[in-house]
Amino acid sequence: MTRRRALLGALALASVGTLAGCAGDSTGRGEDTPTAGTNRRERGAADPVSASRTYDRSRYAFLDDRHAVRYAATGSAETPIPTGTPEYPEQYATSPFEEWGRTNTASVAADRVGTVLEDRGFGSVSVGYTLDHDEYGFAANVDLTTTLARDGRVLSTPEPDFDPVVEATPRSVDVTVRLADQEYSRSVPVWVAETTEQEQ
Repeated sequence: MTRRRALLGALALASVGTLAGCAGDSTGRGEDTPTAGTNRRERGAADPVSASRTYDRSRYAFLDDRHAVRYAATGSAETPIPTGTPEYPEQYATSPFEEWGRTNTASVAADRVGTVLEDRGFGSVSVGYTLDHDEYGFAANVDLTTTLARDGRVLSTPEPDFDPVVEATPRSVDVTVRLADQEYSRSVPVWVAETTEQEQ
């Protein structure tokens, strides 16, 4: 099965932030039935890996005077104009270079982790990135998700078990992103999360 790349906010299912046990049955009944929330979350246990990406200057404009990046912010926007003002400025966004770098290093890290796990036999897992709630900032995340129906029945469970995925997942990814003559490098932490989500 091809792995899914889950980006921030892209999931159609919502979860309730309640800690819960991970055991469950398919009947939706009994005290072992999972409830929505994060069950377990651990850093990857495998050795760190590295990655780099150079961004196309026809799509991302580095604004030297502001040390910032202009990029398309809507699906209807054409490629950014490297110099001057876009014809429809509301279709574009500008981000400080360091902020752009933090986000894009996390995106590159998620892609790299997905490739590593696929090579190690875990191609069915979802890998994305989110804003982490500690000193790391944006982090890559491997998501092992159990899905519940509205009535609590278990609809699906992740194919691989949590512990083997943790053992195969790099602890971090050392990433460098480049745009024009600028570079941004960061070690992006990688977490594995076992969660339960319930249809709304």
